[in-house]
Amino acid sequence: MNFYFIVTQAFDHTNESAYLELRQTDSFEKHDMIVMTAPPHYVDPMGWYLPLSVGDHNFYMSASMLENYYKQGYITTMDDLLLARNYNLFKINWALDEKDKDQFDRHTTHLYELEKLIAKAEDAVGPEVPSF
Repeated sequence: MNFYFIVTQAFDHTNESAYLELRQTDSFEKHDMIVMTAPPHYVDPMGWYLPLSVGDHNFYMSASMLENYYKQGYITTMDDLLLARNYNLFKINWALDEKDKDQFDRHTTHLYELEKLIAKAEDAVGPEVPSF
């Protein structure tokens, strides 16, 4: 089973290296799929590193850095997108019941963005990503 992360907003990542000549910056665009290509490995004393790829580009990233990007909202998982979609559908129904146009507009806009991300993820990955 492959693990996927979906880029929700563009960002740049500079890999960690002791030598300036070996440092390189990877740019990620919204809707990119970051795929974990193999099991993580431990580099003593640096910590866990994950082999990842975006398209044909393979690279390594520390687990702590990937976690930071996740916490900052730059990347997300398909499960998070599906939960957010369910929440927004609930809030849209609630706004309709309460006749709250502002809430309806806000959650409809957010749901539209989520649906675009989910569709891109399903197109990129295929049937391995769950969909309803």
